[in-house]
Amino acid sequence: MKVIAFDIETVVDQEGLVYEDYKYLFARGKKEKTEEEFIKELSFNPFTSYIVSCAGVVIEDEEITKGVVFYISNCGEMHGETIEFDSSTRINAEFKPEADPFPYEKLAQLEKSLLEKFWKFLDGADAIVSFNGKNFDLYFMKVRSMLHGIEIPPRFLNSHSNFHIDLMEFLSDKRQEKSYKFDFVCKKFGINTPKRFMDGSMVMERFKRGDFKSIALYNLYDAIALAKLYLRLKDYLRYTNTKEKPSERQKWYFIDLLHNLTGIDKSKLEQVFDKLTEVGVLDKQNISICIDVLKSLKEENPTVDQESYEDYI
Repeated sequence: MKVIAFDIETVVDQEGLVYEDYKYLFARGKKEKTEEEFIKELSFNPFTSYIVSCAGVVIEDEEITKGVVFYISNCGEMHGETIEFDSSTRINAEFKPEADPFPYEKLAQLEKSLLEKFWKFLDGADAIVSFNGKNFDLYFMKVRSMLHGIEIPPRFLNSHSNFHIDLMEFLSDKRQEKSYKFDFVCKKFGINTPKRFMDGSMVMERFKRGDFKSIALYNLYDAIALAKLYLRLKDYLRYTNTKEKPSERQKWYFIDLLHNLTGIDKSKLEQVFDKLTEVGVLDKQNISICIDVLKSLKEENPTVDQESYEDYI
């Protein structure tokens, strides 16, 4: 099973905020707020901020295998580095900048390219892991993508899908009053975080002065810490009904059964099967139920192949 722990970093588009929007947003929510509090509030708003870095850490066979970070920069080419996160964790990381000599002037264009590539990267996972990602990271990515007109893989559009494991949601039992900051939780589990040398409030300042690589590193370190937290919790998460995709054997046994019962072309059935799997309708568990139903119908229609289903599990 391939799992990707992911995290994003954002910056506020202060120059693009018109006065009417400023007044409207300032008046929303908490009535008494400082200018600093308001700007921080805007950084969590996908209508007023850009995504400048997206990091993902791949976990396969319960081990961290690599890290990838897509980020906006003023220069640079794709390259690899070995990251020593702590004394027990060294991973190979790929840095993939969306570069332009004047990134401030082309933020929208660079962000669009970054998001298109990151969606493709995430779509290769059997499950994704975040910390408050349902309320922030994934939500932010979806709104920014919609504003750009980017196609979002369908399974990411369902906020309640078990395909997305939100560790904040899991640890708080979905109760806001029981949620804690990522850095606090990691410390309690004995996991280092990059907050010791940088935190989210510093991203805007670093971006303004052109320190793009430090943002990418901070983003990647957060994703590594998230991956380590997931590995600490995985034995408990197995009871939360995380869905796995049907196996190739299950897929083709199901298609063969349905083809023989209906006469529908196998290529058409494969397209339907892939789409239902993509949006989370079919998974490894419920495809077995579907196959059992088709097998019962097979008894009334003996034209279906008699090959043993056990060979397809």
